[in-house]
Amino acid sequence: MNEKQREVIQQHRSFIVKNLIWSDGLERQLVTQGLLTDSMLTDIQTSNSREQKTTKLLDVTPLRRKDAFERLCDVIQFSGHFFLADFLRDEEAQTERLDIKDLLKKLPFLEKNLREFEKKQIETCIEEKVNEEYMKQIWRKNAKEKEKALDAKQSQLQQAIEFAEEAKEKKEQLSDLEKQLLLANEECNCLRSQVNTMNQKLQEMEDKHKGSIEIQMRYSNASESTLQRTTEKLNKTEEILHGVRVKLRNYANSEPRTSDLDEMKEVENEFSFVPRDLDILLDNYRELKIIEKNYEELLEERDYILSHLGFKSSEQNPPSLINAYKQFAVKNEENILTLRHQVEQYGQMLEEEKARSENITNTEEQAKKTCNKRNGCLASGNNVDNAKTAT
Repeated sequence: MNEKQREVIQQHRSFIVKNLIWSDGLERQLVTQGLLTDSMLTDIQTSNSREQKTTKLLDVTPLRRKDAFERLCDVIQFSGHFFLADFLRDEEAQTERLDIKDLLKKLPFLEKNLREFEKKQIETCIEEKVNEEYMKQIWRKNAKEKEKALDAKQSQLQQAIEFAEEAKEKKEQLSDLEKQLLLANEECNCLRSQVNTMNQKLQEMEDKHKGSIEIQMRYSNASESTLQRTTEKLNKTEEILHGVRVKLRNYANSEPRTSDLDEMKEVENEFSFVPRDLDILLDNYRELKIIEKNYEELLEERDYILSHLGFKSSEQNPPSLINAYKQFAVKNEENILTLRHQVEQYGQMLEEEKARSENITNTEEQAKKTCNKRNGCLASGNNVDNAKTAT
Protein backbone atom coordinates (compact mmCIF):
# COMPACT_ATOMS: atom_id res chain seq x y z
CA MET A 1 0.00 0.00 0.00
CA ASN A 2 1.47 3.34 -1.10
CA GLU A 3 1.44 6.59 0.85
CA LYS A 4 -1.60 8.03 -0.92
CA GLN A 5 -3.65 4.89 -0.22
CA ARG A 6 -2.61 5.04 3.45
CA GLU A 7 -3.78 8.66 3.58
CA VAL A 8 -7.16 7.66 2.08
CA ILE A 9 -7.58 4.96 4.70
CA GLN A 10 -6.51 7.27 7.51
CA GLN A 11 -8.63 10.18 6.24
CA HIS A 12 -11.84 8.13 5.96
CA ARG A 13 -11.15 5.86 8.90
CA SER A 14 -14.22 6.89 10.91
CA PHE A 15 -16.42 6.69 7.80
CA ILE A 16 -15.24 3.10 7.11
CA VAL A 17 -15.71 2.09 10.75
CA LYS A 18 -19.29 3.38 10.78
CA ASN A 19 -20.39 1.83 7.48
CA LEU A 20 -18.55 -1.53 7.34
CA ILE A 21 -20.67 -4.40 8.65
CA TRP A 22 -18.58 -7.29 10.00
CA SER A 23 -19.60 -10.83 8.91
CA ASP A 24 -18.22 -14.37 8.56
CA GLY A 25 -18.06 -14.00 4.78
CA LEU A 26 -15.96 -10.87 5.21
CA GLU A 27 -13.56 -12.77 7.50
CA ARG A 28 -13.18 -15.62 4.99
CA GLN A 29 -12.48 -13.22 2.12
CA LEU A 30 -9.91 -11.29 4.16
CA VAL A 31 -8.01 -14.52 4.84
CA THR A 32 -8.44 -15.79 1.27
CA GLN A 33 -7.15 -12.53 -0.27
CA GLY A 34 -4.12 -12.63 2.03
CA LEU A 35 -4.99 -9.47 3.97
CA LEU A 36 -5.11 -11.37 7.29
CA THR A 37 -3.46 -14.43 8.65
CA ASP A 38 -5.24 -16.91 10.89
CA SER A 39 -3.51 -15.52 13.97
CA MET A 40 -4.47 -11.94 13.03
CA LEU A 41 -8.08 -13.00 12.48
CA THR A 42 -8.12 -14.73 15.87
CA ASP A 43 -6.82 -11.59 17.52
CA ILE A 44 -9.48 -9.43 15.78
CA GLN A 45 -12.27 -11.85 16.77
CA THR A 46 -11.46 -11.25 20.44
CA SER A 47 -12.90 -7.71 20.09
CA ASN A 48 -16.42 -7.17 21.37
CA SER A 49 -17.90 -4.76 18.82
CA ARG A 50 -17.74 -4.54 15.06
CA GLU A 51 -16.25 -1.03 15.31
CA GLN A 52 -13.29 -2.43 17.28
CA LYS A 53 -12.84 -5.25 14.77
CA THR A 54 -12.87 -2.78 11.84
CA THR A 55 -10.42 -0.51 13.67
CA LYS A 56 -7.97 -3.39 14.18
CA LEU A 57 -8.40 -4.36 10.52
CA LEU A 58 -7.50 -0.82 9.38
CA ASP A 59 -4.50 -0.84 11.72
CA VAL A 60 -3.14 -4.04 10.21
CA THR A 61 -4.03 -3.66 6.51
CA PRO A 62 -1.63 -0.82 5.58
CA LEU A 63 1.28 -2.95 6.83
CA ARG A 64 0.48 -5.85 4.52
CA ARG A 65 1.20 -6.36 0.82
CA LYS A 66 1.57 -3.69 -1.89
CA ASP A 67 -1.84 -4.34 -3.42
CA ALA A 68 -3.57 -4.38 -0.02
CA PHE A 69 -5.74 -1.34 -0.87
CA GLU A 70 -7.12 -2.87 -4.08
CA ARG A 71 -7.74 -6.21 -2.36
CA LEU A 72 -9.42 -4.47 0.58
CA CYS A 73 -11.78 -2.61 -1.79
CA ASP A 74 -12.57 -5.86 -3.61
CA VAL A 75 -13.33 -7.66 -0.32
CA ILE A 76 -15.54 -4.76 0.85
CA GLN A 77 -17.49 -4.78 -2.42
CA PHE A 78 -17.82 -8.61 -2.48
CA SER A 79 -19.22 -8.55 1.06
CA GLY A 80 -22.07 -6.24 -0.14
CA HIS A 81 -20.68 -2.75 0.62
CA PHE A 82 -20.80 -1.47 -2.98
CA PHE A 83 -21.03 2.22 -2.10
CA LEU A 84 -18.13 2.07 0.40
CA ALA A 85 -15.84 0.21 -2.04
CA ASP A 86 -16.62 2.63 -4.88
CA PHE A 87 -16.12 5.59 -2.55
CA LEU A 88 -12.63 4.41 -1.53
CA ARG A 89 -11.65 3.81 -5.15
CA ASP A 90 -12.82 7.29 -6.14
CA GLU A 91 -10.94 8.83 -3.24
CA GLU A 92 -7.80 7.00 -4.22
CA ALA A 93 -8.22 8.22 -7.83
CA GLN A 94 -8.94 11.86 -6.77
CA THR A 95 -5.81 14.01 -7.10
CA GLU A 96 -6.82 17.16 -5.26
CA ARG A 97 -7.51 17.25 -1.54
CA LEU A 98 -8.94 19.84 0.80
CA ASP A 99 -6.15 21.74 2.57
CA ILE A 100 -6.99 23.35 5.91
CA LYS A 101 -4.13 25.82 5.48
CA ASP A 102 -5.99 27.62 2.68
CA LEU A 103 -9.00 27.99 4.95
CA LEU A 104 -6.84 29.35 7.78
CA LYS A 105 -5.24 31.89 5.44
CA LYS A 106 -8.66 33.19 4.48
CA LEU A 107 -9.81 33.13 8.12
CA PRO A 108 -6.70 34.19 10.10
CA PHE A 109 -8.60 34.58 13.37
CA LEU A 110 -9.18 30.78 13.41
CA GLU A 111 -5.47 30.05 13.25
CA LYS A 112 -4.83 32.27 16.29
CA ASN A 113 -7.62 30.83 18.47
CA LEU A 114 -7.42 27.11 17.55
CA ARG A 115 -4.94 24.54 18.73
CA GLU A 116 -3.42 21.94 16.45
CA PHE A 117 -5.69 19.04 17.33
CA GLU A 118 -8.73 21.33 16.98
CA LYS A 119 -7.51 22.34 13.54
CA LYS A 120 -7.15 18.64 12.72
CA GLN A 121 -10.67 17.88 13.90
CA ILE A 122 -12.09 20.77 11.82
CA GLU A 123 -10.17 19.55 8.79
CA THR A 124 -11.46 16.03 9.21
CA CYS A 125 -15.03 17.14 9.74
CA ILE A 126 -15.01 19.41 6.70
CA GLU A 127 -13.49 16.69 4.52
CA GLU A 128 -16.13 14.17 5.61
CA LYS A 129 -18.94 16.63 4.86
CA VAL A 130 -17.45 17.55 1.50
CA ASN A 131 -16.94 13.89 0.58
CA GLU A 132 -20.48 13.00 1.54
CA GLU A 133 -21.89 15.80 -0.62
CA TYR A 134 -19.48 14.89 -3.40
CA MET A 135 -20.58 11.25 -3.35
CA LYS A 136 -24.24 12.21 -3.28
CA GLN A 137 -23.79 14.37 -6.36
CA ILE A 138 -21.89 11.65 -8.17
CA TRP A 139 -24.50 9.02 -7.37
CA ARG A 140 -27.31 11.33 -8.41
CA LYS A 141 -25.76 12.18 -11.77
CA ASN A 142 -24.32 8.82 -12.73
CA ALA A 143 -26.45 6.31 -10.76
CA LYS A 144 -27.09 4.03 -13.73
CA GLU A 145 -23.50 4.12 -14.94
CA LYS A 146 -22.28 3.48 -11.36
CA GLU A 147 -24.69 0.60 -10.97
CA LYS A 148 -23.50 -0.98 -14.21
CA ALA A 149 -19.89 -0.43 -13.24
CA LEU A 150 -20.44 -1.91 -9.79
CA ASP A 151 -22.25 -4.92 -11.27
CA ALA A 152 -19.40 -5.45 -13.70
CA LYS A 153 -16.88 -5.05 -10.87
CA GLN A 154 -18.90 -7.46 -8.71
CA SER A 155 -18.92 -10.03 -11.51
CA GLN A 156 -15.18 -9.58 -11.98
CA LEU A 157 -14.61 -9.98 -8.25
CA GLN A 158 -16.76 -13.09 -8.18
CA GLN A 159 -14.82 -14.58 -11.07
CA ALA A 160 -11.54 -13.51 -9.52
CA ILE A 161 -12.42 -15.09 -6.17
CA GLU A 162 -13.58 -18.29 -7.83
CA PHE A 163 -10.43 -18.33 -9.92
CA ALA A 164 -8.33 -17.70 -6.80
CA GLU A 165 -10.04 -20.54 -4.93
CA GLU A 166 -9.65 -22.84 -7.93
CA ALA A 167 -6.03 -21.77 -8.30
CA LYS A 168 -5.47 -22.45 -4.61
CA GLU A 169 -6.97 -25.93 -4.96
CA LYS A 170 -4.91 -26.58 -8.08
CA LYS A 171 -1.83 -25.31 -6.27
CA GLU A 172 -2.51 -27.67 -3.38
CA GLN A 173 -3.07 -30.52 -5.82
CA LEU A 174 0.12 -29.57 -7.64
CA SER A 175 1.96 -29.50 -4.32
CA ASP A 176 0.60 -32.94 -3.45
CA LEU A 177 1.59 -34.25 -6.88
CA GLU A 178 5.06 -32.77 -6.51
CA LYS A 179 5.41 -34.47 -3.12
CA GLN A 180 4.21 -37.74 -4.62
CA LEU A 181 6.60 -37.28 -7.53
CA LEU A 182 9.45 -36.59 -5.12
CA LEU A 183 8.58 -39.70 -3.11
CA ALA A 184 8.28 -41.71 -6.31
CA ASN A 185 11.68 -40.46 -7.47
CA GLU A 186 13.22 -41.34 -4.13
CA GLU A 187 11.62 -44.76 -4.26
CA CYS A 188 12.77 -45.17 -7.85
CA ASN A 189 16.32 -44.24 -6.88
CA CYS A 190 16.16 -46.66 -3.98
CA LEU A 191 14.89 -49.40 -6.29
CA ARG A 192 17.62 -48.60 -8.81
CA SER A 193 20.25 -48.91 -6.12
CA GLN A 194 18.69 -52.19 -5.02
CA VAL A 195 18.66 -53.43 -8.63
CA ASN A 196 22.30 -52.48 -9.05
CA THR A 197 23.16 -54.24 -5.81
CA MET A 198 21.23 -57.31 -6.91
CA ASN A 199 22.99 -57.28 -10.28
CA GLN A 200 26.35 -57.11 -8.55
CA LYS A 201 25.41 -59.95 -6.23
CA LEU A 202 24.07 -61.92 -9.22
CA GLN A 203 27.32 -61.44 -11.07
CA GLU A 204 29.26 -62.48 -7.99
CA MET A 205 27.08 -65.55 -7.63
CA GLU A 206 27.55 -66.43 -11.30
CA ASP A 207 31.31 -66.10 -10.99
CA LYS A 208 31.33 -68.04 -7.76
CA HIS A 209 29.07 -70.90 -8.84
CA LYS A 210 29.95 -71.12 -12.51
CA GLY A 211 32.10 -74.18 -11.89
CA SER A 212 29.32 -75.99 -10.04
CA ILE A 213 26.69 -75.63 -12.79
CA GLU A 214 27.68 -78.97 -14.37
CA ILE A 215 27.49 -80.65 -10.99
CA GLN A 216 24.08 -79.08 -10.46
CA MET A 217 23.02 -80.35 -13.88
CA ARG A 218 24.11 -83.89 -13.01
CA TYR A 219 22.32 -83.60 -9.74
CA SER A 220 19.31 -82.29 -11.62
CA ASN A 221 19.34 -85.28 -13.97
CA ALA A 222 19.70 -87.61 -11.01
CA SER A 223 16.87 -85.79 -9.32
CA GLU A 224 14.72 -86.20 -12.42
CA SER A 225 15.32 -89.96 -12.43
CA THR A 226 14.63 -90.07 -8.70
CA LEU A 227 11.52 -88.04 -9.29
CA GLN A 228 10.41 -90.48 -11.96
CA ARG A 229 10.94 -93.46 -9.65
CA THR A 230 9.18 -91.60 -6.89
CA THR A 231 6.30 -90.88 -9.25
CA GLU A 232 6.02 -94.57 -10.09
CA LYS A 233 6.04 -95.46 -6.40
CA LEU A 234 3.45 -92.79 -5.80
CA ASN A 235 1.21 -94.24 -8.50
CA LYS A 236 1.55 -97.72 -6.97
CA THR A 237 0.84 -96.26 -3.57
CA GLU A 238 -2.26 -94.57 -4.94
CA GLU A 239 -3.43 -97.89 -6.37
CA ILE A 240 -2.90 -99.56 -3.00
CA LEU A 241 -4.67 -96.71 -1.25
CA HIS A 242 -7.52 -97.00 -3.72
CA GLY A 243 -7.88 -100.70 -2.87
CA VAL A 244 -7.65 -99.91 0.82
CA ARG A 245 -10.32 -97.24 0.40
CA VAL A 246 -12.67 -99.68 -1.33
CA LYS A 247 -12.12 -102.35 1.34
CA LEU A 248 -12.55 -99.80 4.10
CA ARG A 249 -15.80 -98.66 2.61
CA ASN A 250 -17.02 -102.26 2.29
CA TYR A 251 -15.96 -103.38 5.76
CA ALA A 252 -16.85 -100.16 7.52
CA ASN A 253 -20.49 -100.36 6.37
CA SER A 254 -20.58 -96.57 6.17
CA GLU A 255 -23.67 -94.70 5.12
CA PRO A 256 -24.10 -94.14 1.37
CA ARG A 257 -22.86 -90.77 0.19
CA THR A 258 -25.68 -89.46 -1.92
CA SER A 259 -25.56 -85.74 -1.19
CA ASP A 260 -24.09 -83.30 -3.73
CA LEU A 261 -21.56 -82.02 -1.21
CA ASP A 262 -20.23 -85.53 -0.52
CA GLU A 263 -20.01 -86.23 -4.23
CA MET A 264 -18.11 -82.97 -4.83
CA LYS A 265 -15.67 -83.80 -2.01
CA GLU A 266 -15.11 -87.30 -3.39
CA VAL A 267 -14.55 -85.94 -6.90
CA GLU A 268 -12.00 -83.43 -5.62
CA ASN A 269 -10.22 -86.05 -3.49
CA GLU A 270 -11.21 -89.71 -3.58
CA PHE A 271 -9.47 -90.26 -0.22
CA SER A 272 -11.40 -87.53 1.59
CA PHE A 273 -13.64 -90.08 3.39
CA VAL A 274 -10.88 -92.59 4.21
CA PRO A 275 -10.31 -91.17 7.75
CA ARG A 276 -14.02 -91.42 8.52
CA ASP A 277 -14.28 -94.98 7.17
CA LEU A 278 -11.16 -95.91 9.13
CA ASP A 279 -12.72 -94.50 12.30
CA ILE A 280 -15.86 -96.55 11.67
CA LEU A 281 -13.75 -99.70 11.08
CA LEU A 282 -11.81 -99.07 14.28
CA ASP A 283 -15.08 -98.63 16.20
CA ASN A 284 -16.30 -101.96 14.78
CA TYR A 285 -13.01 -103.59 15.73
CA ARG A 286 -13.31 -102.27 19.29
CA GLU A 287 -16.85 -103.63 19.50
CA LEU A 288 -15.60 -107.02 18.26
CA LYS A 289 -12.86 -107.01 20.89
CA ILE A 290 -15.47 -106.36 23.58
CA ILE A 291 -17.61 -109.18 22.19
CA GLU A 292 -14.57 -111.49 22.16
CA LYS A 293 -13.79 -110.63 25.76
CA ASN A 294 -17.39 -111.29 26.77
CA TYR A 295 -17.31 -114.61 24.85
CA GLU A 296 -14.15 -115.70 26.65
CA GLU A 297 -15.75 -114.84 29.98
CA LEU A 298 -18.82 -116.89 29.01
CA LEU A 299 -16.58 -119.81 28.06
CA GLU A 300 -14.87 -119.64 31.45
CA GLU A 301 -18.24 -119.59 33.18
CA ARG A 302 -19.40 -122.54 31.03
CA ASP A 303 -16.26 -124.56 31.88
CA TYR A 304 -16.72 -123.73 35.56
CA ILE A 305 -20.34 -124.89 35.48
CA LEU A 306 -19.47 -128.01 33.47
CA SER A 307 -16.73 -128.91 35.95
CA HIS A 308 -19.24 -128.71 38.78
CA LEU A 309 -21.72 -130.74 36.76
CA GLY A 310 -19.15 -133.52 36.40
CA PHE A 311 -17.76 -132.77 32.94
CA LYS A 312 -14.15 -132.01 32.04
CA SER A 313 -13.38 -128.87 30.00
CA SER A 314 -10.48 -130.69 28.33
CA GLU A 315 -12.84 -132.97 26.43
CA GLN A 316 -12.82 -132.62 22.67
CA ASN A 317 -16.56 -132.17 22.28
CA PRO A 318 -17.91 -130.91 25.59
CA PRO A 319 -21.72 -130.83 25.78
CA SER A 320 -23.67 -127.65 25.84
CA LEU A 321 -24.89 -126.27 29.12
CA ILE A 322 -28.47 -127.41 28.44
CA ASN A 323 -27.47 -130.99 27.58
CA ALA A 324 -25.02 -131.09 30.47
CA TYR A 325 -27.75 -129.88 32.82
CA LYS A 326 -30.18 -132.49 31.48
CA GLN A 327 -27.62 -135.27 32.00
CA PHE A 328 -26.83 -133.88 35.45
CA ALA A 329 -30.55 -133.82 36.31
CA VAL A 330 -31.01 -137.45 35.18
CA LYS A 331 -27.99 -138.60 37.17
CA ASN A 332 -29.15 -136.59 40.13
CA GLU A 333 -32.58 -138.30 40.02
CA GLU A 334 -30.91 -141.68 39.85
CA ASN A 335 -28.63 -140.80 42.75
CA ILE A 336 -31.61 -139.57 44.74
CA LEU A 337 -33.45 -142.84 44.18
CA THR A 338 -30.36 -144.82 45.12
CA LEU A 339 -29.89 -142.73 48.20
CA ARG A 340 -33.52 -143.21 49.17
CA HIS A 341 -33.18 -146.97 48.80
CA GLN A 342 -30.00 -146.93 50.88
CA VAL A 343 -31.67 -144.74 53.48
CA GLU A 344 -34.53 -147.23 53.72
CA GLN A 345 -32.06 -150.08 54.09
CA TYR A 346 -30.13 -148.20 56.70
CA GLY A 347 -33.41 -147.45 58.48
CA GLN A 348 -34.30 -151.09 58.66
CA MET A 349 -30.83 -151.92 59.92
CA LEU A 350 -31.17 -149.15 62.45
CA GLU A 351 -34.47 -150.56 63.67
CA GLU A 352 -32.92 -153.97 64.06
CA GLU A 353 -29.95 -152.60 65.94
CA LYS A 354 -32.28 -150.55 68.09
CA ALA A 355 -34.29 -153.70 69.05
CA ARG A 356 -31.07 -155.56 69.73
CA SER A 357 -29.82 -152.73 71.93
CA GLU A 358 -33.10 -152.73 73.84
CA ASN A 359 -32.76 -156.49 74.50
CA ILE A 360 -29.24 -156.00 75.73
CA THR A 361 -30.38 -153.17 77.98
CA ASN A 362 -33.11 -155.36 79.53
CA THR A 363 -30.64 -158.18 80.14
CA GLU A 364 -28.20 -155.81 81.83
CA GLU A 365 -30.93 -154.46 84.10
CA GLN A 366 -31.93 -157.95 85.18
CA ALA A 367 -28.28 -158.78 85.89
CA LYS A 368 -27.92 -155.63 87.95
CA LYS A 369 -30.97 -156.55 90.00
CA THR A 370 -29.60 -160.04 90.69
CA CYS A 371 -26.23 -158.59 91.76
CA ASN A 372 -27.95 -156.18 94.11
CA LYS A 373 -29.85 -158.96 95.79
CA ARG A 374 -26.68 -160.90 96.26
CA ASN A 375 -24.88 -157.92 97.67
CA GLY A 376 -27.75 -157.35 100.14
CA CYS A 377 -27.57 -160.88 101.47
CA LEU A 378 -23.82 -160.61 101.89
CA ALA A 379 -24.16 -157.37 103.82
CA SER A 380 -26.69 -158.79 106.28
CA GLY A 381 -24.48 -161.81 106.92
CA ASN A 382 -21.49 -159.55 107.64
CA ASN A 383 -23.50 -157.48 110.07
CA VAL A 384 -24.47 -160.64 112.03
CA ASP A 385 -20.84 -161.73 112.20
CA ASN A 386 -19.77 -158.33 113.42
CA ALA A 387 -22.39 -158.38 116.12
CA LYS A 388 -21.27 -161.76 117.28
CA THR A 389 -17.70 -160.64 117.43
CA ALA A 390 -18.58 -157.63 119.46
CA THR A 391 -20.47 -159.69 121.92
